[in-house]
Amino acid sequence: MSVYKLAGTATGGTENALAQLDIQFDGLITAIHGAMRATIAANTEFAQTEISFISTNTVGSNDTRGSLFMMKAQIALLTSGVANTGVNVSIGGLAVVVTAGERLWMHTVNTASKASVNDVYVYVEDGQGVPTAQRRR
Repeated sequence: MSVYKLAGTATGGTENALAQLDIQFDGLITAIHGAMRATIAANTEFAQTEISFISTNTVGSNDTRGSLFMMKAQIALLTSGVANTGVNVSIGGLAVVVTAGERLWMHTVNTASKASVNDVYVYVEDGQGVPTAQRRR
């Protein structure tokens, strides 16, 4: 098994390709865990992170084929204040086929000037055969 980590600190707004990594061996993604910390200071401000096979984000898009994982945080305040927000999201029981050399990308879409610190772990069971018909094109 290989464990890959994507890590990036977003400074706010839309940041495509904040981090990227290449899969080293053919295999199956079996689990993903993400942790995000953001300081959100006013009503409806948000931070969101996407992991994708595509080099630009697809946040808010319908029927995208490259998006793999998403985590979001938003706060609702009646008055102005500051809230430290932490989000942890885990998904297990996956069987997403990946081939050596495929690239995963981390994107963030946050309220302008709102920073977030993001760490995402991708767990891959190495050595699984990948039939040509199943490869992404």
